[in-house]
Amino acid sequence: MNREQLMAMRPTAQVRTLAAELLQDGRIHSRQEIVEYVKEQGRRKNLPVFREGHLAGGIREAVTNLGCERLERGTFRIPPQSEAVPDGAEPAEVPEEIPVVVSCSRRAEEVCDDARKRLTEISREIDYVSADEAELKLLLRLREYVRLLEEFGRAQEAEEQGN
Repeated sequence: MNREQLMAMRPTAQVRTLAAELLQDGRIHSRQEIVEYVKEQGRRKNLPVFREGHLAGGIREAVTNLGCERLERGTFRIPPQSEAVPDGAEPAEVPEEIPVVVSCSRRAEEVCDDARKRLTEISREIDYVSADEAELKLLLRLREYVRLLEEFGRAQEAEEQGN
């Protein structure tokens, strides 16, 4: 997948796509090997640096969506296809790109991350020195929302690293 196509995706989707590229070779790969591959491809394609949560979530989605076997903790591969084809049946074709379904929790995390960024931008636009009382209350609420969204993000990352 080229850089423009990847840049149109969210970071977790970028990681998922790059991880799937590696996993589709059918060989056994460790989580660390997948992370290194994704980071290297990100550098080669001049993508923004991936956060740990994006790496964990994208790799988990790739492993799940591709139906990978977990051979031992942190080691995965796509199960080998059976060579036997019933009489009269055509071998199944493997699509060039396997469609990836974004989980509900992953989508919620992306929405929260976007909301946090936008709320931070809005709060930075408020000049607290010349702000009236209503604007100051708004600023405090925005900062509290950002804090809660950051807390949510940290909890998600901790949960993903625990898996």
